[in-house]
Amino acid sequence: MFGGTTNQDARRVFLVEDSRAMQDTLTAILGRMSHLRLVGVAETAGEALDGFTTLQPDLVVLDLALREGSGLDVLQAIKRRRPECQVFVFTSHDSEPYRARCLAAGADRFYSKARQHRELIDELRIHL
Repeated sequence: MFGGTTNQDARRVFLVEDSRAMQDTLTAILGRMSHLRLVGVAETAGEALDGFTTLQPDLVVLDLALREGSGLDVLQAIKRRRPECQVFVFTSHDSEPYRARCLAAGADRFYSKARQHRELIDELRIHL
Protein backbone atom coordinates (compact mmCIF):
# COMPACT_ATOMS: atom_id res chain seq x y z
CA MET A 1 0.00 0.00 0.00
CA PHE A 2 2.53 2.59 1.14
CA GLY A 3 6.25 2.36 1.77
CA GLY A 4 7.16 0.74 5.03
CA THR A 5 6.98 -2.44 6.91
CA THR A 6 4.35 -5.14 6.94
CA ASN A 7 5.10 -5.78 10.61
CA GLN A 8 1.68 -6.02 12.26
CA ASP A 9 3.17 -4.76 15.55
CA ALA A 10 4.43 -1.57 13.91
CA ARG A 11 2.83 1.70 15.00
CA ARG A 12 0.34 2.94 12.44
CA VAL A 13 1.17 6.40 11.05
CA PHE A 14 -1.20 8.63 9.10
CA LEU A 15 0.27 11.59 7.19
CA VAL A 16 -1.77 14.77 6.63
CA GLU A 17 0.23 16.90 4.20
CA ASP A 18 -0.78 18.70 1.01
CA SER A 19 2.70 19.08 -0.50
CA ARG A 20 3.48 16.13 -2.78
CA ALA A 21 7.21 16.73 -2.36
CA MET A 22 6.90 16.57 1.44
CA GLN A 23 4.64 13.52 1.18
CA ASP A 24 7.29 11.76 -0.90
CA THR A 25 10.07 12.73 1.50
CA LEU A 26 8.21 11.60 4.63
CA THR A 27 6.97 8.42 2.95
CA ALA A 28 10.56 7.50 2.06
CA ILE A 29 11.76 8.23 5.60
CA LEU A 30 8.94 6.26 7.22
CA GLY A 31 9.55 3.40 4.79
CA ARG A 32 12.99 2.89 6.34
CA MET A 33 11.64 2.61 9.88
CA SER A 34 10.61 -0.96 10.65
CA HIS A 35 8.74 0.00 13.82
CA LEU A 36 6.39 2.34 11.90
CA ARG A 37 3.91 1.62 9.11
CA LEU A 38 2.43 4.39 6.96
CA VAL A 39 -1.25 3.53 6.60
CA GLY A 40 -2.47 6.55 4.64
CA VAL A 41 -2.01 10.08 3.37
CA ALA A 42 -4.52 12.93 3.23
CA GLU A 43 -4.27 16.37 1.63
CA THR A 44 -7.42 18.08 2.95
CA ALA A 45 -9.16 18.34 6.31
CA GLY A 46 -12.06 16.22 5.05
CA GLU A 47 -9.75 13.47 3.78
CA ALA A 48 -7.84 13.64 7.07
CA LEU A 49 -10.91 13.10 9.23
CA ASP A 50 -12.27 10.34 6.99
CA GLY A 51 -8.89 8.58 6.93
CA PHE A 52 -8.42 8.97 10.66
CA THR A 53 -11.79 7.36 11.32
CA THR A 54 -11.25 4.52 8.87
CA LEU A 55 -7.57 3.76 9.47
CA GLN A 56 -7.38 4.25 13.26
CA PRO A 57 -3.71 5.33 13.34
CA ASP A 58 -1.53 5.45 16.44
CA LEU A 59 0.20 8.61 15.26
CA VAL A 60 -0.77 11.45 12.93
CA VAL A 61 1.89 13.71 11.38
CA LEU A 62 -0.11 16.84 10.62
CA ASP A 63 0.53 19.98 8.59
CA LEU A 64 -1.52 23.04 9.56
CA ALA A 65 -1.84 24.51 6.05
CA LEU A 66 -3.89 22.13 3.92
CA ARG A 67 -5.34 22.42 0.43
CA GLU A 68 -8.81 22.66 1.98
CA GLY A 69 -9.60 23.17 5.62
CA SER A 70 -7.50 23.76 8.68
CA GLY A 71 -4.96 21.46 10.27
CA LEU A 72 -5.83 23.00 13.63
CA ASP A 73 -9.45 21.91 13.17
CA VAL A 74 -8.22 18.41 12.30
CA LEU A 75 -6.05 18.35 15.44
CA GLN A 76 -8.98 19.35 17.65
CA ALA A 77 -11.27 16.74 16.08
CA ILE A 78 -8.69 13.97 16.49
CA LYS A 79 -8.13 14.80 20.14
CA ARG A 80 -11.90 14.90 20.78
CA ARG A 81 -12.42 11.51 19.12
CA ARG A 82 -9.32 9.67 20.34
CA PRO A 83 -7.21 11.65 22.80
CA GLU A 84 -4.72 8.78 23.09
CA CYS A 85 -3.71 9.15 19.43
CA GLN A 86 -0.43 11.02 19.18
CA VAL A 87 -0.36 14.05 16.90
CA PHE A 88 2.90 15.58 15.74
CA VAL A 89 2.35 18.94 14.06
CA PHE A 90 4.93 19.51 11.30
CA THR A 91 4.36 22.89 9.70
CA SER A 92 5.84 25.97 8.12
CA HIS A 93 3.69 28.07 10.49
CA ASP A 94 6.31 28.00 13.19
CA SER A 95 5.58 31.14 15.19
CA GLU A 96 5.08 30.94 18.93
CA PRO A 97 1.33 31.71 18.73
CA TYR A 98 0.80 28.72 16.39
CA ARG A 99 2.89 26.50 18.65
CA ALA A 100 0.93 27.59 21.72
CA ARG A 101 -2.45 27.04 20.03
CA CYS A 102 -1.48 23.58 18.82
CA LEU A 103 -0.11 22.48 22.17
CA ALA A 104 -3.21 23.86 23.92
CA ALA A 105 -5.38 21.90 21.47
CA GLY A 106 -3.58 18.68 22.40
CA ALA A 107 -0.67 18.32 19.97
CA ASP A 108 1.93 15.98 21.43
CA ARG A 109 4.79 17.64 19.54
CA PHE A 110 5.22 20.71 17.34
CA TYR A 111 7.97 20.90 14.69
CA SER A 112 8.93 23.67 12.29
CA LYS A 113 9.54 22.45 8.73
CA ALA A 114 12.16 25.16 8.31
CA ARG A 115 14.10 24.55 11.50
CA GLN A 116 13.17 21.22 13.09
CA HIS A 117 12.82 18.56 10.40
CA ARG A 118 15.79 16.64 11.84
CA GLU A 119 14.14 16.65 15.30
CA LEU A 120 10.95 15.16 13.84
CA ILE A 121 12.90 12.41 12.11
CA ASP A 122 14.87 11.68 15.29
CA GLU A 123 11.65 11.51 17.32
CA LEU A 124 10.14 9.06 14.83
CA ARG A 125 13.30 6.97 14.71
CA ILE A 126 14.32 6.88 18.37
CA HIS A 127 11.37 7.54 20.64
CA LEU A 128 8.43 5.76 19.07
